[in-house]
Amino acid sequence: MIRLIEQLRQDDGDWKEFLRLYHHIKTAIYYAAGLNGLFGDAVPYNIETLVNTLYELERNEQHPLYPFIASWNLRLVDLAGSSFAKVKQFRRFILKKLKKWVSPDDPSQADYFKGLSQLQRDLNFPLRIFSLNYTSA
Repeated sequence: MIRLIEQLRQDDGDWKEFLRLYHHIKTAIYYAAGLNGLFGDAVPYNIETLVNTLYELERNEQHPLYPFIASWNLRLVDLAGSSFAKVKQFRRFILKKLKKWVSPDDPSQADYFKGLSQLQRDLNFPLRIFSLNYTSA
């Protein structure tokens, strides 16, 4: 789904408003992973990491760690806007897109779930699965 989010750069004019903020957040996530010795494909960067990071940033002064932060990164403050409003808007923008992707109007777009349906029939037991990490190739 990260690929779909990044594809919005070309396909969705509304995305441009968040492009610089997205680049900053993604870079910070990779930087933090690098400090722990993780690089390239070893960085745990997926849609959940992105949305969770945006949520934590969106909390800003309400976050329990806020009193321990001497100052926010100045570029982040600039990109996030007043009271981190852009972070909140960006997270909602992503969640709106996610809803469309995980609940497509056309059921044929979810053919990759057919194997799960067969598994449920074989098990003859209710099966509940939810993931934001994977899409069909």
